[in-house]
Parts: sequence; structure tokens; C-alpha cells
Amino acid sequence: MRKGDWLLRQLETEYAKMLGELEWIENPPKRMMRAAEREAFQAGQDDRRRRAEQLREALPHFEYVIRMYEPNWEASAVGPIRPKQKRTGLLPQGSRAAVMDALHQKPGERQTVAEIVDVIAERYDLDVSTVSARQKLHTLVHKCLAYDTSGEILRDAARPQRWWLKKDGD
Repeated sequence: MRKGDWLLRQLETEYAKMLGELEWIENPPKRMMRAAEREAFQAGQDDRRRRAEQLREALPHFEYVIRMYEPNWEASAVGPIRPKQKRTGLLPQGSRAAVMDALHQKPGERQTVAEIVDVIAERYDLDVSTVSARQKLHTLVHKCLAYDTSGEILRDAARPQRWWLKKDGD
């Protein structure tokens, strides 16, 4: 390994991250589940535009510095590294906690998964207007209910299944 190779690799990585960030700004995610995320994304449009300008100005300088170490370096050989999105999951808190909270909203009532999904979507301001988004939340809720090992959640055998919280006498 030549002296300065590690620096060249670091500079290339930073260059790729800057390319990825610029690509993300120019081609933002098409779908965001939470209305609050969409509003925050739209509100930050001016900041993203300014950041894109900064990146466009900085990229040629990065190329110049990299070429000082490696004169035959090709910018086209470096692929963009898009920034990692914060993985918050579908719900801001744990999914089991959201399901338990939804069941506590109507104590003693037997609820279907669809009813629980409606309560959770309303409470956390989730956009479930599309079939895929609703199905994703429906699957998450059903798994939380079906695989609950605490013994606090009960279900009946009828179709559609109805779920409720265990009382002292159950």
C-alpha cells in the first residue's frame, strides 16, 4: 500500500457520499407514510436547494484534490452513496405498544384487525389511503396480535377474528 492510499480511499468515499446526497436531493423519495414527514420535507425545499448548490460547487474541488494524489482517477468510476435514512419503522413507538394502546382505547370491546388499524392510523397520522400502505399496517398489527406471548390479548375463533384485552375474570 502506497503512502496516501488510505487518504485517496477516504476522499473517494466522501466524494461518493456527496454525489449520493446530491442525487437524493434531485430525486427525493417518492412516497412518505406520515403526513408530518411529507410536510417537513416540503418545508425544507429551500434548504435542500441551497445544499445542492453547495454540493455542486464542492464536487469539482474534491475531484481536483483526488487528482493530485491519483492523476489518472476517473470520476465516472465512483458510484453515488445515497444517505441512509433514519429507520423509524412504521410507527414512532414500538408496534406492540401502539396495538396495546389501540386496544385500551375501547376497553372490553372486541375489535377486528381492521378496526385496530383505523385507530392506529388516526392516532399516528398515517396515510393508509393506498392498499399497499393499509396492508402493510394491517400485517404489522396482525403479527403483533397473533404472536403476543404476554397472555394479555385474547381472541375468539369466529371469522373475522376479534381481539380484546384480558380482564381479571377472563
